[in-house]
Amino acid sequence: AFIFLHVGTEIDRQNSSYDKLKCVLLCSDYLGLETKIYDQLMQDYADEITIDAVVSSYEELERQTFDLLITMIQDERNYNYPSLLILPFQLDKQKNEIREKIYEIQQAKKKELIFNHFDHYFHPELFFVTENGSREDVIQQVCDKMEALGYVSASFKSFVKKRENASSTAFGSIAIPHSVHMDAYQTKIGVAVSRGGITWGSNLVNVMLLIAINKYDKQILLTINESILSLFENPEILSRVKNTSSLAEFKAILLPNL
Repeated sequence: AFIFLHVGTEIDRQNSSYDKLKCVLLCSDYLGLETKIYDQLMQDYADEITIDAVVSSYEELERQTFDLLITMIQDERNYNYPSLLILPFQLDKQKNEIREKIYEIQQAKKKELIFNHFDHYFHPELFFVTENGSREDVIQQVCDKMEALGYVSASFKSFVKKRENASSTAFGSIAIPHSVHMDAYQTKIGVAVSRGGITWGSNLVNVMLLIAINKYDKQILLTINESILSLFENPEILSRVKNTSSLAEFKAILLPNL
């Protein structure tokens, strides 16, 4: 699913803090304990979290914005936040619990991101139902509509075809064609579904997501597409999606299953 955004985009994602959870560590500074806990957490989970603040009271949390509160204090006020209670001298024994909590919050953030941005990146006029079509026909149809709506330039279609000719973007029953450049005026995702399948080289594709990318949206789009494309690994979801007839139906299937 990441191939369409090129290796460079994935490197950008790994080198940035965009996908990391913003955390606050709440603990008392007893014999330098907060420093030891901070260092241990960053040693074990630096690829997944940042600790933006270390505080010693709940009152200080009111001035913070964060995804996860990590605390060694057992208090009913923890339930006011997404929180994780840690045992300062047993962090090694809690590794599975900590990773599960990080994953849980990450998934919740991804769902929220898709819910908040779905209507921005998808458009009813960029949803197509096709039967017995070819790769070339479907790409032309979607690109022409994107250009007519003012989302891409006249050269966009040729760049999509150039990328596709270099290497097919079909993965099983899904295709994700895109331009060789991230220069769309607005980031949009065109959708084409086919019950019988679109002839795509040696593949038969039932769902096509044609992506026009504006470089400023690439990180958000990477996260959204990772989640959406993973749904199509479920044969039942794929079967339902390929039989949709509108973007509203498409959305009604995807969002509840995220």
